[in-house]
Amino acid sequence: MKNLARILSISAALALVSTSGAFASANPYQYYKTVMDRDSLVVVVEEPSDVSNSSILAVQPPAASIDNRGSWLWCSDATDKTCDFTNPSLDLYAKQLLPNCIEKADEICIESLEVAAPNEDFKPATFIRNAIGGIRYPAVPSMNLHAASTPSLYSATNAPNEGGTTNYAVIMKMEQWWDHKTKKFNNGPIIANVIPYKEVSGNYKGTFFDKSAKPEEAYGGGGNANACAWADDGVCGQAQDFVPGTRARVKFRIPSDVGGWFSGRLKDPSISIEKFSSSANLVTIGAESVTVPRLALVRKRAELTDREKNFNVGQWGIDTGSAMGLRAFDREVSDFIDFYRPLLKDAAAGTNSYWNMQTASAGQGSNCLTDTSRVLGIVTTNAMGYSGDSPEFSKGMLNYKVSGLHWMPDGTTPVEGTYDFVMRSDTARCLYGFSKAPVSGTVSVTSSSGENKVATTVVKETKDGWLKLAAYGFTFSSPTISVKLSQAKAPVAKAITITCVKGKTSKKVTGKSPKCPAGFKKK
Repeated sequence: MKNLARILSISAALALVSTSGAFASANPYQYYKTVMDRDSLVVVVEEPSDVSNSSILAVQPPAASIDNRGSWLWCSDATDKTCDFTNPSLDLYAKQLLPNCIEKADEICIESLEVAAPNEDFKPATFIRNAIGGIRYPAVPSMNLHAASTPSLYSATNAPNEGGTTNYAVIMKMEQWWDHKTKKFNNGPIIANVIPYKEVSGNYKGTFFDKSAKPEEAYGGGGNANACAWADDGVCGQAQDFVPGTRARVKFRIPSDVGGWFSGRLKDPSISIEKFSSSANLVTIGAESVTVPRLALVRKRAELTDREKNFNVGQWGIDTGSAMGLRAFDREVSDFIDFYRPLLKDAAAGTNSYWNMQTASAGQGSNCLTDTSRVLGIVTTNAMGYSGDSPEFSKGMLNYKVSGLHWMPDGTTPVEGTYDFVMRSDTARCLYGFSKAPVSGTVSVTSSSGENKVATTVVKETKDGWLKLAAYGFTFSSPTISVKLSQAKAPVAKAITITCVKGKTSKKVTGKSPKCPAGFKKK
């Protein structure tokens, strides 16, 4: 799926580059049609949320041909013969943009969006409609195939975005893979985005499925090549920044077997999970958006070094040429950023603000982190690069690595990092063997040189069973964030000695809570 996402996606920062490597604007949401020659490409750290904004039902090309972009075969729904579920040689894949919940009993859907302007309370956003352009198909419960829709569009009149509109798109995607043994789809990762947008007119094309076309040509359109959060024919929902300090809260219903860890781009997140039905949970996540520095520069193909060619990068087409890069959570991303640091003078090319979260893998070091039958926690950061897993448990510490460039685009303002880690209190107790007594802890941020620099740390346990830890104000390049939890030892009760008598007989009894033997009375 890595190549499919890249073929269908574009980072907003890409539209800013010119063939000289200079950027037309520090605002990554001003889209300049920059002409790049065929001998150049733009290098980026790709944001995981910059992925396709359409549902999909398809036959993937054989694994051996994925790197060569073999042909995908597109299907309109589960009855389309192109997706032959009886053929064991086919690798069948589904991705759904979850629909809005209509009925109270609906499962696997978006229940609501609330938005809060800076320093204000949450207020419900009004659902406007779903995007017109896009693939839709119905659920097939017998196959565990969920219903697919298009981006959900809302209005939050209390919280305008940086583009001056009150419009927000909620795009929640779930991936599924067909299991030929069970004859059902297995549930895979979830990605949720809240994206401010404004509508602009132009030569845009909504995502379409043309059943009369050849299967490999039947799927097309979509807004991502034009940096749209969504697109209909002639209309683009052009992504905008959040006003700093804006918060969003999304309620959604997901399968109860989708659990474990989430990661993303959030600040000060709160999370709650309720049982919705025998097969679904109601999850509520509220948080502030974060501003993420971006890496982007233009390179001549002929000037690429062997090291650049040996990074595990993808290459994909954009509307002004070609791009290559790593995703923000790829394992090589720290080395990737370090390689381009001197070429960029350690300064970001621009910034974007985001509100998103996605399924993450469990960190190493303890079986306490691996339970996927329920949501264990969420880890979020504004770092340019970060680990795609939950923190690793090692030598009594929960460690998490992030990376980034040191300066903002002006070259003089330091980038200040944010890190939030929320996990179930009982998971912490499992890790450390703690009792039910309150948990405390420390958060440290250590640079690659061993220097500990952090402006603010937060550790608190909520009444509803979550442990919240945070670090704000640290600087980059490649710090390690470490959490150590502790619990005050219960005071050891002192031994007490009492005297017990029975007639003329006297006995002394010592213990934490001594009692006289039968027939004796305390003197």
